[in-house]
Amino acid sequence: MSFFEAEVARVHGESVWHPPVDFFEPRKRKPNSSLNMAAVVGEKLYQGLRYEGRLHVALPGTWRDILDFAEVDFLIIESFFVSCTGHWKYGQTNEGAARTDLEKLLSYSRERGIPSAYWITHGVEYFNAFLAFSRLFDYVFCADPEMVDLLAASGVEARVLLPAVQPAVHNPLRQTEAEPFSIGVLVDQVSLIYKSTTGAEALHDLGEHGYKSIDLGSVSASSHLGRDKHFLGTVSPEALLEVIKRTSVYVTCESSAESPTSQQWRSLQAVACKSLVMHYGNLGESDIRQGLVQSCKDREELLVALAAFEQDDLYRRRLCHKVWRTVYSEHTFSHRMRDLARVLGIRHDWVESQKITVVMPTCRRELLSVALDNFEKQLYGNKELVVVMNWPGASNSSFPAKAGVRALVMPFEKSAAACLNFGIEQATGKYCVRMDDDDLYGEYFLSDIALSLNAVDAVVFGKPPAFVCFESDGAIYSRAVTLPDTLVGKDDVLSGSRWLAGNSLGGDVGFFKEHPYPEFFLNAADTGFLKNAALYVDDFFVFDAFNSVACRRVDASSHTWKIAEVELRKKGARLVGVAVSDLFV
Repeated sequence: MSFFEAEVARVHGESVWHPPVDFFEPRKRKPNSSLNMAAVVGEKLYQGLRYEGRLHVALPGTWRDILDFAEVDFLIIESFFVSCTGHWKYGQTNEGAARTDLEKLLSYSRERGIPSAYWITHGVEYFNAFLAFSRLFDYVFCADPEMVDLLAASGVEARVLLPAVQPAVHNPLRQTEAEPFSIGVLVDQVSLIYKSTTGAEALHDLGEHGYKSIDLGSVSASSHLGRDKHFLGTVSPEALLEVIKRTSVYVTCESSAESPTSQQWRSLQAVACKSLVMHYGNLGESDIRQGLVQSCKDREELLVALAAFEQDDLYRRRLCHKVWRTVYSEHTFSHRMRDLARVLGIRHDWVESQKITVVMPTCRRELLSVALDNFEKQLYGNKELVVVMNWPGASNSSFPAKAGVRALVMPFEKSAAACLNFGIEQATGKYCVRMDDDDLYGEYFLSDIALSLNAVDAVVFGKPPAFVCFESDGAIYSRAVTLPDTLVGKDDVLSGSRWLAGNSLGGDVGFFKEHPYPEFFLNAADTGFLKNAALYVDDFFVFDAFNSVACRRVDASSHTWKIAEVELRKKGARLVGVAVSDLFV
């Protein structure tokens, strides 16, 4: 449903809005650990925990069998009024049959020696609602640190377990679209802003710049929102994520009836989707959003910031990428489960950093030191380098001995594909990634690939053919075909309409060994590999565009792709005032 169609629907009293996009279905089946959990949770923890191990969602009629036969490590219950399955309604807050059944569940769990953990994901505003129920647990965790203090004053020992994101769900990946859809500025949960006495004033300030608003709740179109020209309608949680992925600036307001803790959960999710989150109001010094969102305290600061982001989208994207990295590095459900398991004394075998083998073919001895420097400056720790040298007269003595680096030699007559295959055969990592000897890489190149891989079970991945630096004048161009954070289907790869940059192409080592680069393909090695891989793989993952810049030498004949410089420049737009360092984020 387009903006125009949403306007027509609003006029006719319809409040549900369907964004005109294809939804991204999670591409992760392998759990992040071997944790075995019994769970009575709301939608928040169901979406967060179902990728963290084996999750047994307990129902009133099944919980006893789960505790008896599933060999669970622990029982986790989330604070809620109604569970994700629609059961246990108000059992945590009121006396009744649901409360009695929950008490039986917890008592039986204790009899079986299964530790119980209560994660209060609500803010301190809900202290009285969940206090009595919290006394029934072995361990209590709180998303709001203030709740911990109040519980302690009431005789309940609790620990902080902050809000988190689930990369498998909260990520920037989108389906390839024929007609891209985007929103400049988005306000979510707008009905709660209107509930605040100063909310309308905050929205009026935003109106000077222009914005769209949506809501997750059940909103009557006959209400004041039905007459609000900014209001698109209500959306489902799945639709909300797709909209956020296509939103430049996502706004939260201090002037809102929504609790700060609820805003924290939403803000982290938006950051994980690479939308720039802007909070209109003040943030507490200990607020988890500090350093992750832009905070504007007054109207002038707000409008100046919005104008700056609108005028310089690269600046906005750089900020988005930095905080995305922080959230994926520190605030995922895997991190929270590691902390919880440590408290419970349970083994947690999540592997945070899978080993990556960098394979680097080179036929230019003079570039060897630069290429080695590109690898050594990578901040990612669990890495190794396999260099395959095939210039005339190359030998192992050509390469200095270094830890984590292996040098191989191939005859000069061998192709780049043969060199890549030879190097991949020596790989000991879970993933392999190609780095070229003549291109430029930022220090987070490997780290960001590893973080992106937390969101999907990827067989083949890479970066988009985004940025090119021309040796002749140092100009930097952004390729028109750049589609970062995109899922590319096999049909697009086979047709040649979409592709991944060869200088960052990577994937599962086992797949690369079983389906190597074609050594007798007429075009570039990466093109041959991708077309062959598309016969076996449905999904190709294109990650972010940063920290990789292709260098184009004056002599086009020295490149595999022989396109003339003037023609290549026509395929992109010059980034005026942008240096290579600006693309290393």
